[in-house]
Amino acid sequence: MKTKYLIFSIAFILILSCQRKNDQLNEFIINTFPDIESGNVLVLPGSGCSGCISDAENSIDSLLKTNNYKIIFCKIQSLKTLKNRLRDKRISFDDPNILIDTADNYIKNSVKYKDFWSYPTHIVVKNRVITEITK
Repeated sequence: MKTKYLIFSIAFILILSCQRKNDQLNEFIINTFPDIESGNVLVLPGSGCSGCISDAENSIDSLLKTNNYKIIFCKIQSLKTLKNRLRDKRISFDDPNILIDTADNYIKNSVKYKDFWSYPTHIVVKNRVITEITK
């Protein structure tokens, strides 16, 4: 009986901790983009799979034009280099749909998804709740 109780307790705690981490990420996304009711967030790390990141950067302009995408740049190694790359693509840092996350707040709030940190990550939001996260 004690063993069943212990197993149930551990499972319950694990479920709650996973849910809490997702809640942290959800809260971060909603606070970062308060106007997002439903839409997409593309997270682009400054380091990692360079081909994947480059492909995603090349499509930013068209994604922003759909007005259904928000972009987060994180794990920035050189802000100057990032600004130059974006300026070459005619993307404005003042765009309210772009977050340049120099404080790595995305990383701090997405520990559950640390396997994704080296790849562009697609987050789907519906009714202000994250419903899907893929790389």
